[in-house]
Amino acid sequence: MCVCHYHRVARLLGSGQAAKAQTCARLAVTLGTLLTSALGVVLYAFRHQLGWAFTYDDTAIVDLLARIAPLVAVYQAVAGLLGSTQGVLRGLGRQGILVVHNSMGLGVGTMLGAWLTWGPRQMGLPGLWAGSVVGTAVTGE
Repeated sequence: MCVCHYHRVARLLGSGQAAKAQTCARLAVTLGTLLTSALGVVLYAFRHQLGWAFTYDDTAIVDLLARIAPLVAVYQAVAGLLGSTQGVLRGLGRQGILVVHNSMGLGVGTMLGAWLTWGPRQMGLPGLWAGSVVGTAVTGE
């Protein structure tokens, strides 16, 4: 979807249709966020059943997936917002902004995820996902 947003916004701007490009950008961000949010809701709703797709007898895996599913669901919504806004910014020719935001998000998410996973809190996999959610949110702001 990000690539579609990029091409559509860039094409409209190139043809001098700024108002249509603005409408397209708003629609792209809204639809991208709604779609990935819906996927997050489905993931959350089936969090106790989804783990059985990866194992047939290990309840520890099923329980772990059920514990991290809320974080992954939030990540889905934030990632949808991120992908949509990045597509629009590419269409506007503002890749420099993306470099700064992606670098900040990667740095914050990686350091926070590592600290939550292996630091004093010893959260394990949920800590890694929490760092990813925060890093992606910083990137998409």
